[in-house]
Amino acid sequence: MSAPEPTASPQQFDRYDRLAAVAPGAIDLAGLTAVAEAADPQQQTIALRTVASVLASTTTPGLTAIPSLVACLDDGRLSRLYALRSLAQIAERQPAVVDDAVDAVIDTIPADSRLVATAATRLLGNVAEHKPEAVVDAIPAIGSLLDPTPTEARRQALATVSRVAKTHPDAVRPLVPQLCSLLETDDTAYRISATAALGRVTAADPAAATPAVPTLLAQLPTDNPELRANTVGVLGDIAAEYPTDIAPYTDELAALLDDDDPTVRSNTAGAFARIAAVKPRHVKPFVDALIDLLDDSWTRSRVHACWALGRCRAAAAADPLAECRHSDPKESVRERAAWALARIG
Repeated sequence: MSAPEPTASPQQFDRYDRLAAVAPGAIDLAGLTAVAEAADPQQQTIALRTVASVLASTTTPGLTAIPSLVACLDDGRLSRLYALRSLAQIAERQPAVVDDAVDAVIDTIPADSRLVATAATRLLGNVAEHKPEAVVDAIPAIGSLLDPTPTEARRQALATVSRVAKTHPDAVRPLVPQLCSLLETDDTAYRISATAALGRVTAADPAAATPAVPTLLAQLPTDNPELRANTVGVLGDIAAEYPTDIAPYTDELAALLDDDDPTVRSNTAGAFARIAAVKPRHVKPFVDALIDLLDDSWTRSRVHACWALGRCRAAAAADPLAECRHSDPKESVRERAAWALARIG
C-alpha cells in the first residue's frame, strides 16, 4: 500500500500507522521514509514511528530506507528517536549496511534525551560487534555518556567501548580515567564491563591503569568470579611492565591461587610469574601454592606456575617440575617445566 503524501493529514498518517500494526508487510517503507523527509513535524513523527514499528519485526524492507532515515537524524527529537530506533533494528540484523550511518549517529551524542541515547548506543554497539573500526571515531562521544550510575544507554556505551578496545585499544586509552571511576559503582555487571574494557587497554598499554591499582585491589574479594578474573587480569597486565607496582600486594593476590574459578587461578598465576621476573622474593612465600597449580586442570595455570617457579629458582619445586616435564599431557607445559628446571639448576 502506497505511503501517504507529505501533505496528508495526521489522521491519514495515523490510519497508516494502525495498518502497520496488523499488516506490516503491506507498508511501503521506502516511500514512507521518503515522505517523512518532506512531511510536517507531526506527520514526520508518526511516519517514522510506523517505520520503527515495522522494522521491529522485519528489517529487509528497511534497507532501501536507510538514506532517508539518516537524513531524519537532523530533525526534531522524536523524529531523531524513531529514526535511530529504525537504524538500530537494521544494524542488529545486518550491521554492515549501517556502517556509513555512524558519522551521523555520532552527532546525536551526547544526547539531550535518555531514549535517544539508548537508541544511538544500541545502534553503535551493533555496528561495533561487526566492525569495531567503524565506531572508533565515536569513542569520544560515547565516553561522554559514561557515568558511575548505570542506565541502559550507559551499559550499551560501555559494551561498545569494550568491543572497540579489543582491536583498537589506543582509541579507548583516553577513557581510562572514566573506566576507573566506574569501578566505584555497586553494580557488579557494570564493573565487569568496565574491567573488561580496562583489561583490553592495559594488555596493550600496561601503564594506563596504574592509578587504579588501589581500587582494583579493593574489589578482589568480590563474590563474582568474572569480576575477580577481570580484576586480577588487569593487575597482571600492569605487572607485565610495572611489576614493582604490584609486588607489594602478593598477599592479597595469593588467596586467588586456589580460587574455584579456573580463569581466576590462571590470571593470578600469570600475575605472580610477572612479579617474579623482577621481585622473586615477593613470590617465594607462595611456592607451595604455585606447586599445587602444576596439577591444575587448566593448561595456562600450569604454564604460568612453571614461569613463576622458574623465576623464583624455587628448589622445592624441582621434583614436581620434573614430573611435569615428563608426564604433563601438554607440550607447552612440558617445555616450560624444562625451562624452569634449568633455571633452578
